[in-house]
Amino acid sequence: MRCADEGKGFVLSLLFNMLLNLHGALPAVVLLVLHFVLGWSPYWALIAFVLWLGRIVVWMVLVRLASRAGNSRVYTENKNPYSKKKDERENKNPYSAK
Repeated sequence: MRCADEGKGFVLSLLFNMLLNLHGALPAVVLLVLHFVLGWSPYWALIAFVLWLGRIVVWMVLVRLASRAGNSRVYTENKNPYSKKKDERENKNPYSAK
């Protein structure tokens, strides 16, 4: 996603990943039900939810770092004898002032 590369779409990506990984919140839901049925502490459900959310955020950060590490552009000289040189492309308009 282009928005995620610019740093503007982190929350949108997080919400989308939470939707895709909804099965990971199942232990938190079960622990929350046990809180209402058996009177267990609600902190166990909160801990399970925070661990699930933390796992998603860490995975997103790792994927973002890996994509930035592999996207370095290295300039290589054009060795194709049939392609136009850079100077010829820039001076395409004969009426432009130099």
